[in-house]
Amino acid sequence: MRMVTAATAALLLASAEPVFAQAENLYDRGVSARLAGRHQEAADLFDRVLSEQPHNVDARLNRGLSLLALGRLNEAQKTFDQVIAAAPDYTDAYIGRARVAVAKGDKAAVDAALADAARTDPGRAAEIAAVRSEIRQQPDAVWRMDVRVSHSELSGSLPPWREQGISVARRFQDGRTLELLAERSERFGDADVYLEARHSAPLGDGSAYVAVGGAIDADHRPQAALKIGGAKPLTPNIQMIADAGVAQYRVGTVSTVQPGLEVSAFDRRLSVQGRWINVWDERGEHRDGYAVRGLWALGPAVRLSAGFADAPESSDGATVDVKARTVGAEVDIGSRLTLRLFGTHEDRAAYDRDAVDLGVGLRF
Repeated sequence: MRMVTAATAALLLASAEPVFAQAENLYDRGVSARLAGRHQEAADLFDRVLSEQPHNVDARLNRGLSLLALGRLNEAQKTFDQVIAAAPDYTDAYIGRARVAVAKGDKAAVDAALADAARTDPGRAAEIAAVRSEIRQQPDAVWRMDVRVSHSELSGSLPPWREQGISVARRFQDGRTLELLAERSERFGDADVYLEARHSAPLGDGSAYVAVGGAIDADHRPQAALKIGGAKPLTPNIQMIADAGVAQYRVGTVSTVQPGLEVSAFDRRLSVQGRWINVWDERGEHRDGYAVRGLWALGPAVRLSAGFADAPESSDGATVDVKARTVGAEVDIGSRLTLRLFGTHEDRAAYDRDAVDLGVGLRF
C-alpha cells in the first residue's frame, strides 16, 4: 500500500484550501443575493458552488428556494428532491417541497410534504404549523385563461379559414376543474360561435370529465354536443384514455368513441399517445381511423410535440376522411405564462389545408 507522507498531505490540503474558500465566498454571496430578492443572481451563484462542491446540500437547498421564487417550479421540485435524496432529514427541503405544491395547487402533496417536515424535526412543530396556516390562507382555486388564434390557407384558391378562441378555467383544491370556452370560426364565408362548459374531477386514481356545448344557427360547428371521457393509470408509465361524444350538426347526428393508451418514459419527459377513432356519421355509417401524438419535454419550461392522424372528421356539413400532420412547441415564461405555436397540414378529399395556431396561457 502506498503511504502518503505528511508533507504530501499538507501540500494537497493547501492546494484545496483556495477552492473551498472560493466556494464558501460564492455561497455567502448567493445567500445574500437570495435574501435581497436577486433570485436569478443567487441561482447562478449556487450553480457555481455546486460545480465545485456537488455534495453541498445547503447550496442545493438555497438554489431550490431561488428557483421557487423565480417561478421555475419543476426545477425547484427536482432540486428539493435531490436534497432529500442526499439528506433525508433535511426539514427545510420538505417545506420547500410544500411551497412548490402550493404553487401548483396540489393540496395532497402539500399535506404530505408538511407531514414529512414535522416527522424529521418535531422541535420545529410551531414553525411548521405556521407554514401550514399560511398555506391554508391561500385561495382555494387556481385560475387559468387561454387565448388562441388560428389562420388556415386552403388549396385551389379557396378562401382562408380563421378561428379565435378563449377559455377560462377554475381549479379547486379538491382537484375539480370548471372551464368555459368560446370559439368563433369562419369557413367559406360562414361564421359560427361555439360555446362549451366542461367539468372534470379526480376519479379514484384517475380522472373523468363531462362537457356540453353548442352553436346557435350553426353552419359547420355542432348545434349541440355532449362529451364524456377520462383516464386511468394501468402502471406507473401507462394509462388508459377514452373519450366519447354525440353531436347534432345541421345535416344530422354524429357519434364518436375514442379509446386509447398513453405511454411515458424517461421520468415522464417523453410520452406517446395512440387513439382508435370510431365515428358513426350523419348517415349512420361506421367509419374509423387512428391518431398518434408524441410529447417531448426538453426541460421544465419547453415542450415539443408532433402528431399524425388518419381519421374521419365532421365539419363543413359532412364527415370526411382527413390525414393530418401537426408539430408544435410550448414554452413556459415563469410560472404564470405559457406561449404556444402549432402548425398543421391536412390532406382532404376536396382540398389541402395549412394552418398556423398561436396561443397564450395565463395562470393567476
